[in-house]
Order: sequence, then C-alpha cells, then structure tokens
Amino acid sequence: MIALHSTSIEAELLKELLTKISLLEKSLPVISIHCDCRSAIDKYHQENVNVKMNRHLKVWYKSLRYKMKNHVIALNFVRSEKNLTDHLTRSLSSAVVLESSTGMGLGL
Repeated sequence: MIALHSTSIEAELLKELLTKISLLEKSLPVISIHCDCRSAIDKYHQENVNVKMNRHLKVWYKSLRYKMKNHVIALNFVRSEKNLTDHLTRSLSSAVVLESSTGMGLGL
C-alpha cells in the first residue's frame, strides 16, 4: 500500500509537470501502474471496503481511490515473472533477469 501510494504521488506530479510545460497538446492519458499483488488491486477497486486500518493507511487508501476515480492512475496486475523491476529487488534466475532486461530495452 505504501509503495502504491508513493508511486501514485510521483505519477500525479509527473502528469502535472508535463501539462504545465505544454509538452503535449492533448490531455495526458491515465498513467498505468503495474502491481504484482492481486489482493491490493482488488481492494482498491472495491467501492466499500470495511477493513480495520489506522488513520494513515485510510488516508493513503482514500488518496489512491480518488486518483483512480479521477482517471489520474490505473492499477494493473502483472505477474511476478513479467514484472520488469523484480530483478532489481529479488534474487532471480539468470534466464528471468535476461528476459526482464530485454523487456526494459537493455537486452544484450
């Protein structure tokens, strides 16, 4: 939840920056955020979530829901095997690292 919230803030700031410098003539599309946690994505797509959270988590939850509702961000599921950033944070086999590096445009 914390990583999704931080990423959504950065996506929103990036979208505002690109709009202010008039880099694009038309409005920016929704920024897609890929997540490998299906339960987190499902929780954010539910209208009424009755889960006990502390105050900070509720604020982050409502902030993400607001950004999704106003088409600033969209949460999409990606399997861990296809997640391009996993090789930066987890120990993976060399075949998976090579495949994800190719997906990032770093192929050898």
